[in-house]
Amino acid sequence: MAKQHRTNSLVSEIEEVLSLFKTSIQSRFDKAFSMVKLKGSERIYDYPYSVSQNADILKIVYIAKKDIESYLCLCKKVGTTPRDCESIANTGTKRQ
Repeated sequence: MAKQHRTNSLVSEIEEVLSLFKTSIQSRFDKAFSMVKLKGSERIYDYPYSVSQNADILKIVYIAKKDIESYLCLCKKVGTTPRDCESIANTGTKRQ
């Protein structure tokens, strides 16, 4: 029983740290994205490195948290890549 409690506590702490990390990266992304002058339908790598790097990190966090809605919202902002499609598909698939 004590082992289960420690495991639950550890999982809770990891989720909290991941949430804080996401908030920090989201802030960096928002700041970098706000400085971009949009010209049309840009692709993710048409953006400055500070935007694309933070977007890539956020995507990893969203997949880890299984937060597909946030992932898709981010893709609407910066564009979708084949890797995004694969990540979204794999999130909904249980591997055995």
